[in-house]
Amino acid sequence: MEEFISEAEPIVEDLKSMTSDIEEKLRELILYYGEDPNIIKSEEFFEIISTFSNSFEKAQIEIHEARERALKRQRHQEMQIKVRA
Repeated sequence: MEEFISEAEPIVEDLKSMTSDIEEKLRELILYYGEDPNIIKSEEFFEIISTFSNSFEKAQIEIHEARERALKRQRHQEMQIKVRA
């Protein structure tokens, strides 16, 4: 049993250290995005980021489609002018 403890103890300490590093980086990230790390939970924060990302992607698609429709409409109008001339 002591052999297990002597092997596991440094691993557990490394995990604790990594956990602390991740928590600090998450705190910095939450602050960077203007949220209060004392109030918002990590799950809520990442949900906000996910929602924003999905909305942004959807908006990009909608803008692209609107541009395509406008270009198509412009081409159609130009063809109409050529036909009339």
